Amino acid sequence: MEVNKRNSKKIIKKYLVLVTFILTLVAIYEITSVYALFHSQATANVSESLARWKILVNNQDIVSGTEQSFDMGDFVVPNASVMGGKFAPGLEGYFELTIEPQDTQVSVRYDITIDQSSAILQNIHLISVEEIMANNTLIQTAEDTYTGIIPVSDIKDDYVNTIKITFKWDDTGDKDAVNTPIVEIPIKVKVTQYLGEAITGI
Repeated sequence: MEVNKRNSKKIIKKYLVLVTFILTLVAIYEITSVYALFHSQATANVSESLARWKILVNNQDIVSGTEQSFDMGDFVVPNASVMGGKFAPGLEGYFELTIEPQDTQVSVRYDITIDQSSAILQNIHLISVEEIMANNTLIQTAEDTYTGIIPVSDIKDDYVNTIKITFKWDDTGDKDAVNTPIVEIPIKVKVTQYLGEAITGI
């Protein structure tokens, strides 16, 4: 009887040692997996932060994630018979904005916001915003904001997106409006890394 008790205790001890060993192996596996995941994420984040980034907007270097403002300057008014540097009712004029990724290892997203408040007061209305050089599609993502994507696979030497922003001045019959100096229309451009997020139109 005493022998059976001792044998039972030995078996229980062996069983406990085996269970402990198995639990230890499982714990080591879990810790190793978590460390590997953390290490890969940390490496990705470091690699992302070290990616080269140089974007020119109208020949000005712009930092990722920041906004930079531009004034329209002079409109291009095709076939205009009015005095140079003027815009007149009944005419269309456009302004070109260039976005040039010069040294970039990631895909680029740009958001162009056009402040029309001062133009609308003089019956000048936005007609279109389009990319005209690289057949890139712009999506209107807010009332005054247009968004474009430049995939990293498309970025090559001398690659430029040229955005043509066209306005029309409605002819209301106001003779005093003829040859009025061109209205300044502020434009904000925000350039960031594109991370695959959905670009949804309004």
